[in-house]
Amino acid sequence: MHQVYAVATKTYPAPIATPLHDLRPASETCQRCHWPQKFYARNLQTNRYFLTDSLNSEWNVVLQMKIGPEVRDLGFTEGIHWHINPNVNIEYISENDKREVITYVKYTNKATGEVTVYRNPENEISDSTISASSARTMDCIDCHNRPSHKYTSPSVYFDKIMLTNEIDSEIPFIKKTSMEILRNSFPTKDTAYMQIREGITDFYKTNFKDLFEKYQAKIDQSISSLQKAYSQNAFPGMKVTYDAYPDHIGHLETPGCFRCHNDSFASENGRKITKDCNLCHTIVGQGRRNQMQFTNIRDTLEFQHPVDIGTAWKEANCSECHLALY
Repeated sequence: MHQVYAVATKTYPAPIATPLHDLRPASETCQRCHWPQKFYARNLQTNRYFLTDSLNSEWNVVLQMKIGPEVRDLGFTEGIHWHINPNVNIEYISENDKREVITYVKYTNKATGEVTVYRNPENEISDSTISASSARTMDCIDCHNRPSHKYTSPSVYFDKIMLTNEIDSEIPFIKKTSMEILRNSFPTKDTAYMQIREGITDFYKTNFKDLFEKYQAKIDQSISSLQKAYSQNAFPGMKVTYDAYPDHIGHLETPGCFRCHNDSFASENGRKITKDCNLCHTIVGQGRRNQMQFTNIRDTLEFQHPVDIGTAWKEANCSECHLALY
């Protein structure tokens, strides 16, 4: 009845707030099928991106994801899913209970009784606040927080529809001009559709008249595909965009893993929650299409940013730039 009343009177929040704090724990839901004792083998993941240059150049990164240990018998002592080791208990406190800014981490080894507390001097939390707060025990949902209803950024859904040839990569600057339009916010979907069509059409008519005549059919198809992708990832009436519901898997457009793994959390004895990328994955291939570097599966390449930004990628989190772009 509460929901019926809220819908009838339009008193529900927009966007709907997350996380929900009264959901059943993952041990009673997710882990009924994805049980912790299951062996998680490592796998290869290929990510294909398109740059905003005139050629919409393709940039590929091949990762070996360490979701499990290298050797089966090592079990949960290695890999990303170490966090759900039955012998490990991780508790944390987050700012405003949003689970996005974490201020305190407590690790307990159930087998040995070892307890380690990590604090972030850049984001101090007092002992009184810790005592008054309810620490959350980490489970699947703390990383897999968007198992469904994912809202991706313009860059992500653009790359997907270009990869599936719904947008033709032969159209010069098609990603660049699309991103410049989609960085705006729109009050309604109809407004978005109109500005996507007008913005792209005007760009080519003004700057590349000959190309517009040559590629008009492909440009029209690209506009339709982009409008459809936008409609599947943004809902202005509910104020829903990809940044309203951050996905904590990864770290490209949201802090994700770096909420804890940031080299800032340290214990009294000097142990740190490391930011080392190779803890979770290694890069076994990267580069422009047909010009890729590769290494063997037991080695790793140093990350190469597709656009030269010096060492900035080492000094800042990816999301500090990528989130601001769109």
